[in-house]
Amino acid sequence: MSREKTPVETDKKSKKAPILCRASKRTIVTGSERRADGVRITRQGLAPLTTEEIAAEIQRDSSLTRGDVIHVINELQTIMVKNLRKGQMVCLDKIGTFDLSIGTAKPMYGNRNIYDSDIVAKGITFRPTEALLKGLQDIKFH
Repeated sequence: MSREKTPVETDKKSKKAPILCRASKRTIVTGSERRADGVRITRQGLAPLTTEEIAAEIQRDSSLTRGDVIHVINELQTIMVKNLRKGQMVCLDKIGTFDLSIGTAKPMYGNRNIYDSDIVAKGITFRPTEALLKGLQDIKFH
């Protein structure tokens, strides 16, 4: 599957690539009650960045080969699974912390006992570091 390639000019002042997405306004309405306005990103034909593309970019900017980078990413996934299964959070400096999110397989109502067999992994919670968030603060949406 190929990503759509879009030529990108860098902003002359900040030397950063512009964001190729828009912020679109949405209103959350419940019944006849208007709850809130919010915005979300509307991506303009951009596919998610793939492992292969990340590896190629790291190879271009370092002495590592694309294969080395892919191997490290695969090993990282293995280590993350092993430690999240043990209940340990995984913290990657300058990126953030990953933590297992759990819940019950079926909704539990009333004063019911919850057993080990009722609990399932629901997902992974990600909390970005201040450094990662700081790198995103000056995004200009249009």
